[in-house]
Amino acid sequence: MGASVDAVKALLVLLAERGEQAAGQADAIHTSRSSTLKAMTATWQGSRHEAASTSRAHLADAVADLDELRGQLHRVVDRLRDAAAGM
Repeated sequence: MGASVDAVKALLVLLAERGEQAAGQADAIHTSRSSTLKAMTATWQGSRHEAASTSRAHLADAVADLDELRGQLHRVVDRLRDAAAGM
């Protein structure tokens, strides 16, 4: 029985480590996309060009979605760490 608990704990730790790596990548992507959005907004400020407005809106939606997913991923990693610590 102890061996199976150790195996589950090891799996939880491994999943948390992989989740932390993914969260780090998601953070970097979010930062990059946020910077791109700010640059686009500054460049196209006041632009009435439909393509510019549409691109900016799509990127803003993507940044918001990524931010939500990032938060979820960080919460999953925290839960995995808590589960492993509780074993």
